[in-house]
Amino acid sequence: MSYQSTHRLSVAISDTERSRLHELAKECGTSVSEWVRSAISHGNAMTPSPLTAAPPGLDEKGQLACRIIGAFAKRHQLADDAYFYSPAQWTLRGEAFGTGSKLIIVYDGSEFASLYNTHYEAEALLEKLQRNLEKHGMFMEQCTVWYSVVDELDATVTVPTPKTSTKNNSRTRSTK
Repeated sequence: MSYQSTHRLSVAISDTERSRLHELAKECGTSVSEWVRSAISHGNAMTPSPLTAAPPGLDEKGQLACRIIGAFAKRHQLADDAYFYSPAQWTLRGEAFGTGSKLIIVYDGSEFASLYNTHYEAEALLEKLQRNLEKHGMFMEQCTVWYSVVDELDATVTVPTPKTSTKNNSRTRSTK
């Protein structure tokens, strides 16, 4: 399915993303077509949320991930210039990967990026955040040097933890 705006933008989306777009539109009291048209015209729905606020249209797990990551980032002074996107917002941006996740974190140039940069030696902090997410059946995975996604754990693929860990801490990730 695709939606078109008056700007001739067409975005192909899955049934799951279509449902999420319907949730966003419902929150705004409008139809999906009107919501997309308005979002593109005004940029408001495309605006990411700081790590202190959840973006619209997240499911329960996505909202929980926002609270966990936001509190962690604030506590460790990593919330300077990183942002959350909902999968629906990510889809509207035209991104190809991460649209089926629970949450997207964009941290290009921010302190949050230090979690994945080995020069900062922050593996212990990243492991602590991963353990917090795992308690709730989720994990965070780096997609590129500028963003990561949060998704649910399942038993399909094993993703090893940083090598600094001395115990067996393999995670499983969804292949959705």
